Amino acid sequence: MFTKYAITVIDTVSTRDGSRSHTADKAYFEKLSSYNGYLHASSTVTTTFDSQEAAENFIEELPVSRCGEYNNKYEYGVEAIEYTHANHSGWSDVHPYEIVRVVSPKTIEIRVMDAELDKIGSLRSLLVALLVTAQTKALRSGFTNQTLSTP
Repeated sequence: MFTKYAITVIDTVSTRDGSRSHTADKAYFEKLSSYNGYLHASSTVTTTFDSQEAAENFIEELPVSRCGEYNNKYEYGVEAIEYTHANHSGWSDVHPYEIVRVVSPKTIEIRVMDAELDKIGSLRSLLVALLVTAQTKALRSGFTNQTLSTP
């Protein structure tokens, strides 16, 4: 119902001599650090663009690779994200709404929903994020034979 565009990132990390490498799962661009130029990516969409053209133009400013103790090579793409629901967050309260129609780029028509929090789904998302962190640390430590899987 409501379309925004996100930049996808596939990061390939390799040793300087090229003897080992690992390609991470698709992630979404979050931000580019102005301090050290480090690219931050997330498993969830946090940064969106109003049009596909705006996202593609922004990709032109992103780094293609990064050299250091390990080399990173980045591949980018643009993915359309269809939003059908929205949440209003007020401190610890969250109220869900359904997007009925898009009136203009800055205005949407919504309808209140009756919903309950899925605590199991939230826990699974946290476990997957911890697993990705563990896999990255294992690669950087040189443990290439270590097998980690999702619950």
